[in-house]
Amino acid sequence: SRLLDFESPCLGLVTPGMSSGVIIASAPLTHQRAWSRASLLDYLAGNILGGGSDQGLFMQTWAAGLAYSNGIRPRERNGTLRYYAERCPDVSQTLAFVEERVRQAPPVDAGRARTALITALGGSRTALDYTERTRQRALELQLTLGLRNQKAGTQRLIEELVPWKQGPTRLEELRMFRRGLLDLLDDPRLSVELESRKLEIHARVFPGLAEGDWKPAAGTRFYLIGPVRQFELVDQYLAQHAPEKVLQRLYPRDYWAMGLDSPVGCRGEGEVDRIPRTPHNLPLCR
Repeated sequence: SRLLDFESPCLGLVTPGMSSGVIIASAPLTHQRAWSRASLLDYLAGNILGGGSDQGLFMQTWAAGLAYSNGIRPRERNGTLRYYAERCPDVSQTLAFVEERVRQAPPVDAGRARTALITALGGSRTALDYTERTRQRALELQLTLGLRNQKAGTQRLIEELVPWKQGPTRLEELRMFRRGLLDLLDDPRLSVELESRKLEIHARVFPGLAEGDWKPAAGTRFYLIGPVRQFELVDQYLAQHAPEKVLQRLYPRDYWAMGLDSPVGCRGEGEVDRIPRTPHNLPLCR
């Protein structure tokens, strides 16, 4: 049997049938419950190179032929900064290219700051018609009520998925969060503050941007999907930027899909200790 550290931020799924690679990197960032000025500035800094404009990482990487669907975006609903790129001919080359684009990005001015804010205000249902808004809200309520009826043993998992602790509702949280972002438009130092945060925020998901060796924060995930050749290339990349981190290889046999009410265990392997969850929210069996 293999000894794997499931708490390691660097994991990957070996898929011999692929030729290209997929990289998914995420790190803790601002949650929509965080309304302090510093937290909101961190969030906007993660949006500077997001979106579909020619100044964003998506179009630059796509135009260079180093990824198809790709991009970076902070996700306020779960408090993470997420980078994703698929169909990369060489994941390590894609990462190096993106890191250089971040370093060479023009200084943040008032126009770029406003663009980051506009990107941050996406995902609203305001533009949808009444029927579609009602349908989406009904699905959310169905999920919430369904999870509440699960067994007591899954309560911790339920709370992670749908927090309904006392306090503002999710809609109220989002309203206050976006009001805080809009208030930043009146800050004369907004552009300066975003520029000063740009490298540090992006270094949370791009090891090559870190000062010295990359030391990911707790909760960071660096996940690769691809053939062995992609793993060898990314191993070389990490050896240069994060020599203390090892990209651990997972295989399809390491995954065992289980429902919320399924027992923890592996068929034919006897009892198993607590099984950690993978970046894809599937329990792992060893």
